[in-house]
Amino acid sequence: ALDWSARSPPHPSSGRSGAIRTRTRALVCTARAGGVMSAAGYRQEDSVLQHGGFQEQIVYGCKLLQETCIRKVQDREKELEKLRVEADELWKQGEGLRDRNSALEAELSESRRRNSDQLEQNREVVQQVMQLRAQMGKLGKFRQKLEGALGDEDHSDHSVGR
Repeated sequence: ALDWSARSPPHPSSGRSGAIRTRTRALVCTARAGGVMSAAGYRQEDSVLQHGGFQEQIVYGCKLLQETCIRKVQDREKELEKLRVEADELWKQGEGLRDRNSALEAELSESRRRNSDQLEQNREVVQQVMQLRAQMGKLGKFRQKLEGALGDEDHSDHSVGR
């Protein structure tokens, strides 16, 4: 059995001792949780609370809280490490994409330069074609005049020689 009188001083507003209030809360919490109650009103599987003194119960509660906090911190550290690894992978992927983007921009720039050079060459070829057509037109007219002059001379030579 526990000595409830050594646990806490009486609560000034209730007139009951803090130990009774604490025991009542423990019974209500255990009943709500569906725990198995012993004849003394405690869960049977919680031997520290059944047999320990107030200080031992406080130490046990603090130990439970500390273990819970340590587990939570470890879980968060694992999660943080996973996020760091993922961030590193994404950073590397981003660097790869930036490198690829730079290469593509350089390729695009080179393609545009080649396109511009080809366009300039095409303009020059078009000008040469136009010049050659103009010269061909002049040569065609010159040929017609020569044929006309030679044709007249041939006609006059044939008519004189008859």
